[in-house]
Amino acid sequence: MTEQRNPDTRAQVPIERQAVLGRLVRAATAGGGRAMLVGDPGIGKTHLLRAVIRTATAVRVVLTARADQHDDRRCAVLADLVSKTPEGAFPALAPVHRETLETLVADPAAAEPTAVVSALTQLLAHLAKPGTTIVIDDWQWADVVSRRVLERVMSRSSTVAVTALLVARRSDGSGDDFAVKPLFTAADVVPVPPLSRTSVRSVLESVSVGHLTPSAMDDVADASAGNPLWAIELATARTEGDPRALAPRTVTEVMRQRLGSLPEQVRTAVAVASAARGGLRSGDASAFCDDGDAAVHEGVRRGVLRVTDDHVHVASPLLGAAALELLPPAARRAVHATLADLPLPPTARLLHRDDAAPVGADEGLAVQLIEAARAARRSGDTAGALLLARRAVARTAEEHGDRHERVVETAELAFAAGDMTLTLEVLDRFDVERLSLPLFDRAVAVLADSLDRVGGQPLVTRRVEALQQVLGARGARWMVAEVHLLSLSRARLASVRDELASLAQQLSPTETPRTLGKALGWISYFDLDAGQGIDDDLLGRLRGLEHRLTSLPLEETTDAIEALWPYQTDDLSRSRAGLTAYIRSAKVAGEHYAVAQGLAHASVVEVLAGRTDIADRFLIDCEAQVGRASSVPPSVFRARALRALVADDREAIAAVTGGWLSPAAEYRGGLLRAAVAGLDAAASERWEDAIVELDRARSLAEARGIVEPGRRMWLDVELGRALVHTGDLLRASSIASALTAIGLRSRRAHVRGQGTRLRALLAWSNGDHAHARALSDQALVDLERGGFLPEVVRARIERAAMAGDADDRAAALLALERVRPAADRVRDPRLDRRLTRAVDELQQADLRGVLTTSEDRVAGLAAVGWSNREIADELVVSVRTVETHLAAVYRKLGLRSRTQLALAFRNGQASQGR
Repeated sequence: MTEQRNPDTRAQVPIERQAVLGRLVRAATAGGGRAMLVGDPGIGKTHLLRAVIRTATAVRVVLTARADQHDDRRCAVLADLVSKTPEGAFPALAPVHRETLETLVADPAAAEPTAVVSALTQLLAHLAKPGTTIVIDDWQWADVVSRRVLERVMSRSSTVAVTALLVARRSDGSGDDFAVKPLFTAADVVPVPPLSRTSVRSVLESVSVGHLTPSAMDDVADASAGNPLWAIELATARTEGDPRALAPRTVTEVMRQRLGSLPEQVRTAVAVASAARGGLRSGDASAFCDDGDAAVHEGVRRGVLRVTDDHVHVASPLLGAAALELLPPAARRAVHATLADLPLPPTARLLHRDDAAPVGADEGLAVQLIEAARAARRSGDTAGALLLARRAVARTAEEHGDRHERVVETAELAFAAGDMTLTLEVLDRFDVERLSLPLFDRAVAVLADSLDRVGGQPLVTRRVEALQQVLGARGARWMVAEVHLLSLSRARLASVRDELASLAQQLSPTETPRTLGKALGWISYFDLDAGQGIDDDLLGRLRGLEHRLTSLPLEETTDAIEALWPYQTDDLSRSRAGLTAYIRSAKVAGEHYAVAQGLAHASVVEVLAGRTDIADRFLIDCEAQVGRASSVPPSVFRARALRALVADDREAIAAVTGGWLSPAAEYRGGLLRAAVAGLDAAASERWEDAIVELDRARSLAEARGIVEPGRRMWLDVELGRALVHTGDLLRASSIASALTAIGLRSRRAHVRGQGTRLRALLAWSNGDHAHARALSDQALVDLERGGFLPEVVRARIERAAMAGDADDRAAALLALERVRPAADRVRDPRLDRRLTRAVDELQQADLRGVLTTSEDRVAGLAAVGWSNREIADELVVSVRTVETHLAAVYRKLGLRSRTQLALAFRNGQASQGR
């Protein structure tokens, strides 16, 4: 059965768990589907099950139950399950089975298990269409009889074929975490992944404990091991004392109970293994307790520890986090002090020394931490560098001379790691205007970019204009702020470009290289929008500035421009090569925003090239990276939109045209939405609708100075085609001329081909068929060179139609046959239908060419089922005339019956009579 997706369901599940959700949905909507969701208490198993239930209910009957730890009645789970049976199911069963199930619901303990097996089997068979999904939460507490009954029922072939089974169970380190035979195997086990910091922060905000500072929420997220309920309890404890122990059956209580049941030395081993982060070496356990080896052995036996490659790890991250969190502060510091003396990697020992030291300034530690942060950054470990830099700032005294530089460096690292909220929190700790000019240059750059990603241009304007008021006259600092204000301005781009060029001449490359680079980059960007291509001289100047910078985000480098821009000026191969290197560099650096941005552009490139399978892989990887960044690059929305258009995915198209856009994408959101709506209408040949939306998109683009066709989603050619089809040839001619003018520049084969393609359609509409065919051939040469395969297919279909209308149908059909493999690679259902229709029309015309006009009219009516009398009355001729025409049709086409005639007209195939 086809998987059904509820868009609201996906939106309610964090990005890092959507792959798990997809796996569960597939199991829940297939006969014989099996899945056992495993995770710590509070990790979100029930939330995922509810999401699956909402989706599965649309296509199947869903029976749900929840086991109760305190309900030890025989068949209690089965009674809960059967009580959810749809109304009307019981009366359709045999009386004996109906009576058994009614008894089960009324008094579970009174039901006879063998009879329940038969009755439940019959019930599931009755619900076989559309199929049944059984969902049981807290499986670890299901009574033994319910389990055994389900084992017997689900082992029957008739039940397996139509019934899916999903359960969720609490992880306890036992063998049941991996398989519960015979119902499940290890392949059916689905662990619940922990939440990212960003998702934990969203959870805390949703339950009104989000007023903690971002850094405090990050600390909570780390301590919670990505468990949302544990994070809520830790956050509540920070804001309201510690009420966790008062709440029955909370995660805290469960963890305390479990830890309390362990011997003291095992509890110590769990806490130490958790504190050790990368795992504790087996031989080092003796440093913490008298018989460390025995403690580890007992912990493994009890399922709370595991040993891998001679390192001891906590089996449950939540249990380890709880063991460490519940230690008194002095005891925690003692654990870290001992770890710091072990032969660990230098950075790990440094972090443990920091954890072991009392809270407060310590310049010796601060220097070591900031040096380690810079080394980590150079090696590409952005996340590690950020952790070390934050600790360095915490150890730096307020009055220390290096504090401002360390804070700015930390903000830059937070930005590179994709955490905009933390970036702003770090920068809010001091007055930016009091910084030295070089530090001011760096701080304002990262401040403006973070504000744009968090709140868009309005937020940038408010904050930067307020800063300018404090700065006063047009000095160097004021100009730095003005560059960033103009760069993110939504004013007409020509005036902004001129002002940026003027400011760039006044900025110092030694004191304000970051802002000067921003100005040059945006000047290049505006030139790209204006249709002037990529200015290599300007990029060379920008590359020279990069040697002065140690903290430039990857997405602002010339390498990024070389990767992200060329395909928008028709050069797919140059972008493809650049993107490969850019994505690799971003991954090595740990810059998730840049990785997502690069993958989104790579997906767009492959959609344009018609390599849809590769585009899909890039987009899947991109979505995974989006979940790790705190903001979504605008390019992601474009990638989603183009892929949705190719797939004719109505749900995804609706999400782009009417859904949420990130603040950074919203300023061009109107253009994106209108362009997608118009391109969608054009692909379905709803020409009037296409003109309305594409006209609106084109107007929005021109209002912002965007002339480059690639920067406005190549809508121009579709608008031109729509105008040709509706007879507005004058406007279509204007668009063709504009495309041709851009195509005259070097390396612009695709735009040149599109302009010529439109001119061919115009010539055909004006009756100049010979010239149209010549122009179409010329367009195909350029389009083939450009490499936009879907557009090549469309142009070849148009060229075949011109040949067919010129009575060269054999050549037209051959041309369409040759274009089919390319269309198959593109995998665009609407393009496939258009190609099929073009073939059918040519074949129909070919078939009817052997008949006279009268014979064709009679044959057409007979083929759709009209009787001879009805045909005669319709055409105002005698029945004898109709019979004569039909006899001629049968003779010419080699047919013997009306059935063959109907098939011939349906398939458009001429017979040997030709």
